[in-house]
Amino acid sequence: MPDKLDVYQVVKKLIGCIEPLGETNEDNRRYENLVEMCNLIENLVEDIKEVRLEYKNDQEYSIKRAVNCANDFLVDDLGIKDKIMPDKKTDFETYLMEQHAKQYSGYKDMMADDFAEWLADLSVEQWLEFGNAR
Repeated sequence: MPDKLDVYQVVKKLIGCIEPLGETNEDNRRYENLVEMCNLIENLVEDIKEVRLEYKNDQEYSIKRAVNCANDFLVDDLGIKDKIMPDKKTDFETYLMEQHAKQYSGYKDMMADDFAEWLADLSVEQWLEFGNAR
């Protein structure tokens, strides 16, 4: 039984070799493969950017997790920094929203209102605890 192919292996098989050999005819084919792979990656990165942009203000925990994953990949792995997402290390409000989302069990459309109430109800000790946890 052959090994199960993962997505990366399937794409590599579909596109073909991209490394040049120094032989003109073969290198022309591999160059076209390289262009196709670059186009694919560009499209995938745009899809990931779209997740980050489209859902950046959503308060639901599972959606914020996806946005943070997309942002981490774009910033940490690819070095794509822009004004769309705040710096995670300095954005205390985002951290508080994540903490609120973990315990929130109401309707999504009421979450922002509940967040404001939740903030107002935090004790001084809770504020300090959240501040020190970061």
